[in-house]
Amino acid sequence: MQKLLEIKAKIVNTIAPLKEKLTGHPKMKALREKWAARRAAGPNPDNLLTILRHGSWGARLRAVVFLLLLAGAAGGFWWTTNLIVKRFQKSGAHLVDASTYENELAALNERIRSSAAILNIGAITFNTFALDGRPMNGNVDVWARFSDPETAGWANAENVKVLDAAIAGLNDLQPGRMSLFSEQGKELAKVRIRERMQALLPKGKVEEIYFHNLTAQ
Repeated sequence: MQKLLEIKAKIVNTIAPLKEKLTGHPKMKALREKWAARRAAGPNPDNLLTILRHGSWGARLRAVVFLLLLAGAAGGFWWTTNLIVKRFQKSGAHLVDASTYENELAALNERIRSSAAILNIGAITFNTFALDGRPMNGNVDVWARFSDPETAGWANAENVKVLDAAIAGLNDLQPGRMSLFSEQGKELAKVRIRERMQALLPKGKVEEIYFHNLTAQ
């Protein structure tokens, strides 16, 4: 009990100077004087409630008319809004055929499925020939699109084997001294890579091969 009294005394001793300081602040004094002046002046004569209680009959009548007009405007707004909503609901403009949602969902699922079936095989440094027949080196990022995400998942798990198949497909251009920088060479390299990768797959298909960042060293 003694401790509680001591704590209470400390709180009082802490609050008292703060309260005194706040009470004596110029802004607080000005605010109290403003409130006192308002109370001394009595009710605001322009206040609607004051007019209804203490105004003349003419002023009261004008106040009542104003309130009726305000109520009528609010009622008209509610009625108009309600009418618009009912017409909108009746027109069925807010309704969409369920088949539309089904088609959009199917298209979205197909895009997700297609994205999941595309795999980055890896970056490869290869030997090739320039368009004028000179030996040279190059770099390329090889990507593949598989028939389904499951096949792409298998290829990702067996990435070393699949990458070796892609390298072998690029090397197939060497005997004919065909340049990978020619359009014919690119198409032939894609065919060879697809064939070699397809031979590895337990199921599914390699549908397309893509080259990105094809550069010469």
